[in-house]
Amino acid sequence: MLFSLCTLFITIIYTVNIVKASLPLIQVDPKTQQFVDEYGRVRIFHGVNVVYKVPPYIPQLTGFTPQDSLSDIDLTNLRKWGFNVVRFYVSWMGV
Repeated sequence: MLFSLCTLFITIIYTVNIVKASLPLIQVDPKTQQFVDEYGRVRIFHGVNVVYKVPPYIPQLTGFTPQDSLSDIDLTNLRKWGFNVVRFYVSWMGV
């Protein structure tokens, strides 16, 4: 389990660094309190919350299960459905 969790964290950190290099600068406009990109366009984020509250506190990474998967298929479907953000909660109990 610890190996799976470490693998997940390394994958997330690696992916974040790749994505971070390719994303435009986004700031919060203090007047409107909206997210604005480098061209002045308002950015709207549409996402889901991913939380695993029972042991082993990490997602099922292979295959689909309605309760606890976060596989490539799930992420592909979320993108097809128009979602562009995943808020991923990490529990200290799972670390």
